[in-house]
Amino acid sequence: MAKGLIKIGDEKCLEQFLAPYLKNGFHHPDRQTRQNLEEIGKAGAKALWEKKQYQTACQILEKIFDPDKKDHNQLVRTLERQLEVAERENRIDETAERKAKACLERIRERKNDIPEKINDIRIKLYSLGFVDRPLQELTERAQHSHEARSRAAADWELALWNMHEKSDDCYRKALGWITRARSDATDQDFCSRLDTAELLCHYFLNQPDKGRKTFERASREKEIEPDVMLAWTNYQVTPVERIQCINKALVHYDIPPVSLLPDEGQLTFDRLTCTVKLPDINHGPKVTVLIAAYDAARRLPTALRSLQAQTWKNLEIIVIDDCSPTNGTVQVTETFAAKDPRIRVIRMEKNGGLYLARNRGLHESTGEFITSHDADDWSHPLKIETQVRYLLANSQVMGCTSEHTRATSDLSYIRWTGTGHLIVSDSSSFMFRQSSMKEHFGYWDSVRSGADNELIRRFSTRFGKTAVVHMPTGPLSFRRYSPNAMIEDEGTDMYGFYFGAAKIYFQAYSAYHRLNENLYYPRKNVVRPFAVPEPLLTGNNHTNHMHFDIIIASEFRMSGGSVESCIEEIRATRAYGMRVGIVELHRYDLVYKAQTGIRPEVWREIDGTHVSIIAYGQKATCDLLLLRYPPVLQELQRYIPKINAKRIKVIVNQPPMSDYGTQGIIRYTLKKCAENIKYYFGKEAIWHPIGPQVRKALHTHHGNELYHINLSAEDWYNIIDINEWYRRIKPRSPKDKLRIGRHSRDHAHKWPQSKADILAAYPDSDDTEVHVLGGTSTAKKILGSLPDNWIEYPFGSLHPRDFLQEIDVWIYFANPDWIESFGRAVIEAMAAGIPVILPEIYRPLFNDSAIYATPQTALKIAQELHADPDAYTEQAEKARKYVAERFSHEMHMKRIKSFL
Repeated sequence: MAKGLIKIGDEKCLEQFLAPYLKNGFHHPDRQTRQNLEEIGKAGAKALWEKKQYQTACQILEKIFDPDKKDHNQLVRTLERQLEVAERENRIDETAERKAKACLERIRERKNDIPEKINDIRIKLYSLGFVDRPLQELTERAQHSHEARSRAAADWELALWNMHEKSDDCYRKALGWITRARSDATDQDFCSRLDTAELLCHYFLNQPDKGRKTFERASREKEIEPDVMLAWTNYQVTPVERIQCINKALVHYDIPPVSLLPDEGQLTFDRLTCTVKLPDINHGPKVTVLIAAYDAARRLPTALRSLQAQTWKNLEIIVIDDCSPTNGTVQVTETFAAKDPRIRVIRMEKNGGLYLARNRGLHESTGEFITSHDADDWSHPLKIETQVRYLLANSQVMGCTSEHTRATSDLSYIRWTGTGHLIVSDSSSFMFRQSSMKEHFGYWDSVRSGADNELIRRFSTRFGKTAVVHMPTGPLSFRRYSPNAMIEDEGTDMYGFYFGAAKIYFQAYSAYHRLNENLYYPRKNVVRPFAVPEPLLTGNNHTNHMHFDIIIASEFRMSGGSVESCIEEIRATRAYGMRVGIVELHRYDLVYKAQTGIRPEVWREIDGTHVSIIAYGQKATCDLLLLRYPPVLQELQRYIPKINAKRIKVIVNQPPMSDYGTQGIIRYTLKKCAENIKYYFGKEAIWHPIGPQVRKALHTHHGNELYHINLSAEDWYNIIDINEWYRRIKPRSPKDKLRIGRHSRDHAHKWPQSKADILAAYPDSDDTEVHVLGGTSTAKKILGSLPDNWIEYPFGSLHPRDFLQEIDVWIYFANPDWIESFGRAVIEAMAAGIPVILPEIYRPLFNDSAIYATPQTALKIAQELHADPDAYTEQAEKARKYVAERFSHEMHMKRIKSFL
């Protein structure tokens, strides 16, 4: 009908026809109908554009445009060309042309950032442990976003979340979100994932009839992908029917079909075999297969039988018994070995976990290629051949993995990933070249879980990302889904997301890999290369209950003063023989990435003995719990270890608002933070501002909220190691050109608001150098361009201690609406022996150890100091003495002991 209207050219009828779609969008529950509506939208936009109805055409384009679709981009290019022709022929007025161009430019610049935004929310939900806020954001996006793709993506995540909750009520809610997602979905792969999830929900709810209707609809829509077929397997009554469904999934990957051995009382899983006899490969390099086994006598025969059936015959199969409580595992292996010389057993003297056992086997291996196999899994005969052939054909590839699926003992498929898939990459299948391993990496990391992915990351770090290939093979392994398996999902129990100890381990090894060229781990590691949470340590002497003198909980992903202050307190307390615990708390609006995890400088302090990181799932007691950086207390988080603290202190290093100008943003509220502290730790805290400015802001702007907290009369000053910062070089001569320095983050809060104030304090003058550490983009926006006498060091490019070696006077002025909580960079300059010039607001904190001025008077004071060596030395010593009295490690330990 729309095409007929467009051909007729009835402009009024066309607009009337399109009006409801402009209001409600071009979406429909039926996928084919949605695709038809999309075509209507494209045709309508093009027709209206030709009739110079640019505004209405743009409204349509805004609703249907998908930057990932080629035909959508082609349409925009066509409209751009038509606009250019109309412009050349003067068939368009200037205003209409400008609006049309702006519309097309806006659409062209639209990027498909939905996956990135959704993934950010998913990480906060699953890895960081936020609950309420991510679900609110997803619900808002699902119900109110104008973009169909955005709504569908949010619907999908809400469906998965409810499925993770594993209750009948949540499965029903998940089905509701799946229905909503389907109304906006056009991508077939996405529709297939919806089908898989819907089948699983109906299965868990014992709704076979509804499940059948779902499968029939998916068949009609041609959405049957392997995951859908595996989910449909759950509905089959007999083992034979299930095998038939499994084979329909395997045929998608050209994997020869499987069948079942005769029923002799075994579990269905243990009857798996290959239907056809495949040709053996009797030549080629040897592959060592390592099987770490613990009390595996009942299930080990299935694994060994599947390895004996591998088409790649040149195998060395080493079973490492990890000091099982009975002799069954060894006896089973010896029975197989008696008939197959490729199989042998090694007995561990004591239980050390999966990777210590594998390392023992690796040490005795003789294969050119090495891979692993779980003791209770079954692998298709083509698995090893597939991976070996790939490595032989691609000499630049150092290792590869194949895919697997998890099945219960009766061949049900109920374990899905965070993306809703049942078939996924198998890290334990990692096959690598033994020569590369011996030369560059040594052995697996000797932890309880997660070392497969750590080893893969080492290979990728050393040889590049393309050196390890995750092959889309389809399920060449059937992993037995059992809570008693020796290793379960590499510690990523939240369906593929790292959290708790697994997340900390991932951050730890990622940081270690980035900072160290030598990634070789010896077999017997007396000292670990990096610290890990205690539950991941091998041996039988670890406990989930620890005591610490002090635990510091904060956001350790940020650079800047907050983390630096934490580090100083860690060093001070450790130096006095105290044991320190570290707990991650998270700020909600800080995006998580591996490269922005816990800061490297924090990892350098964590040794696992004197300073340990405490993970979710552990229990700890302490004499004093310090909660630094209140924004981490604002949003409720669930991945908090259980801590029983005698005393709790909140160190208020910034007020609740970002600033107190018209654009100020609420960072936290006293009420909500106090409630969350009580929820986490069972008691109330004492709140300590880190300086007079924060205290003043609390009373001035939040006086009516202070009843929610117990505000101490004592400020909790930041500290510094004055000996470490002291500048031992002589001050420069008055004859030398004056060097003014400042160090801060490059933020609008950190600079004066006006050009006049900036140039007064940091002059554009040939007789002065201005050294700036931390970036100058904010100043450049205000000034237009940077003066030639300014020397810029980007944030993090130079250690502040080295920066302070080259300046004469430290001058700092900021936005007057900004409340500088403490000014860590100030005491660093003072400790270095550099005179400091500050605005008057700092006087309550620094008294006469600093010199106070306005931007207009600061330069003259600096020049006078520089010209008078005696006055310069007197001011520098006064500042250092004050820092030693008020902000030293010794002062901090006196403070700490008063609370213990």
